[in-house]
Amino acid sequence: MQEQIPSSNPAQVDEQQQYEQTYQEPTFNPDNLEALKARARDLAMQQAIASRGMQPPVKPMAAAPIPQPPQAPVRPQPTRPEPVQQPLPRQTYQQPVPEPNIVYLRRNLTIAEILIILALSTGILAGIQFTWGFTTDILSRIEIREK
Repeated sequence: MQEQIPSSNPAQVDEQQQYEQTYQEPTFNPDNLEALKARARDLAMQQAIASRGMQPPVKPMAAAPIPQPPQAPVRPQPTRPEPVQQPLPRQTYQQPVPEPNIVYLRRNLTIAEILIILALSTGILAGIQFTWGFTTDILSRIEIREK
């Protein structure tokens, strides 16, 4: 991709600088954590509204102030070197996997399914009748004698 040459028009240059300042990623630290959360929440709401084709909320995101990281005061160089701290690993955003769209369709039973239901119901009914006949007829003939 070719690199774009900035415009000589001052209005466009100012607009470009404003755009870069607006969308600059703020640094992550405990002081501006709540502001970052609020900004992320607003951005997520705007994306959800845009994806559903709804009207945006009354409060646009451009009106939200962008948190500026606090500037550390300049201090003189120490006489002995301080231990070097390892930078924290950057947390990367992983986009959630979209859930599959499940659609349930109502359909008529096939002939094979009707035959299976008929065979199962016949087998269950015959089993119940056989068990009932065995318990009432044959078990009643068995005598238990005591000596």
